[in-house]
Amino acid sequence: MKHNQIYMIEGTDYEAMTKTLVSRVDLAGMIRKKREALGKGIIRIAIKPNLVSASPASYGATTHPEVVSGLISYLQENAFKDIVIMEGSWVGDKTSEVAEVCGYYDLAEKYHVPFIDMQKEKGVAKEASGIKLNVCKAVEDVDYLINVPVLKGHCQTKITCALKNMKGLIPNAEKRRFHSMGLHKPIAHVNTVIHQDFILVDNICGDLDF
Repeated sequence: MKHNQIYMIEGTDYEAMTKTLVSRVDLAGMIRKKREALGKGIIRIAIKPNLVSASPASYGATTHPEVVSGLISYLQENAFKDIVIMEGSWVGDKTSEVAEVCGYYDLAEKYHVPFIDMQKEKGVAKEASGIKLNVCKAVEDVDYLINVPVLKGHCQTKITCALKNMKGLIPNAEKRRFHSMGLHKPIAHVNTVIHQDFILVDNICGDLDF
């Protein structure tokens, strides 16, 4: 798979679809190449879903847990062991409550994968192409970041997907500042310091009219 390629799959078995898709693009091969480039024996893989609010995926706002389930299952079958899920909900909700409602604590327990609540993480100052931004400290330990956003409409940015989903990896105070800055510019800047290695988009029932 080349960096500018987009693969799509349709169906109703979301877990099986996910495994088929990532197998087709040889995600495991891409991770192994990154591991070799880093010269590491074990590589930490972080999965970043969209758990913005305590809303089940069927409402169109959050990432289907079946998609992440298929992804984790595939990774573990390919002998990747150091996997974490990391997310911080919007400032109006607690990540712990959102993860419970959306089924992610059950998912973490099923696969024995840690769930890192980014609302509880300390921020680390980063130089982001001309402006200073705080990023959650746990991001520094990530070797391979798999972004699993939802493709949906947004009242301020018109569309929200992979770029805006990185807001879940910054502290709450920084999220508030983003909105005061107009969202577009700080989202662009934060994506210069948080590198996404692979993007798996959930477009099962995105809310296009939010």
